[in-house]
Amino acid sequence: MTGPELPSRPCDSRVFSCAGIAALMLGLMLISNAVGVELFHSWKWYGVIVGVALMLAAIFFHSLGKRYKGFYLMSLLLNGIGNGCSLSALYIDRSLSASVMENLPGLLPGICLLLLGALLLAALPIKKKAALWICGLLDATVIAGCCLGILKTDGQEEAHWRFAMFGALLAAMFLVPMGMISGNQERSLLRYASFAGFGAYILITLIVVLVISEGEALDGLDLPFGGSSGKRPKPKRRQKWP
Repeated sequence: MTGPELPSRPCDSRVFSCAGIAALMLGLMLISNAVGVELFHSWKWYGVIVGVALMLAAIFFHSLGKRYKGFYLMSLLLNGIGNGCSLSALYIDRSLSASVMENLPGLLPGICLLLLGALLLAALPIKKKAALWICGLLDATVIAGCCLGILKTDGQEEAHWRFAMFGALLAAMFLVPMGMISGNQERSLLRYASFAGFGAYILITLIVVLVISEGEALDGLDLPFGGSSGKRPKPKRRQKWP
């Protein structure tokens, strides 16, 4: 005798809605990156500062979303713009072109990843736990690969290739939330999408800070504000008495 079959995950069109929200955030990052390079070109850290301010405002609107779900959309909007502001700091530091038309092909990997995740969850009869495991493994693989690619590049690659890696990072952060809402009508689509927006912003901003600070952010998290180099002073040697 065989045991009872596990219930399969029913087709849920909400995963495509979540993928659409992530695609819109990709577009927001593309446009706000181009605007940020124009506005913050005098000092690269302006983009990071503005991005952090937008993320803090997004936290406020996210907290209001429990009563009015429309506030989750404002949270997503602010984090989407914040992603582009933080990314503009890297483009300024590396003197990369932030042209919307030049970076437009960089949207394709992220959109393809979102479509792949949505099809796996909505179109294929995958078991609930298997779907979450597939999304989790795909998520971890994409994030690890993109992080290594961004941190190991020498800054001479084309701008749209770098944008493609950041876009794939943003898309990957939405895979697990897509798996969590699929087949579970009690879970709010906008709420889990908003959580994914925060995760994408934090990951993108951390990588940007590490790259433009050349790893100095790891040493006590010192940012070079006010023109400081961020390097720790060498301790003075104690003089020996004769």
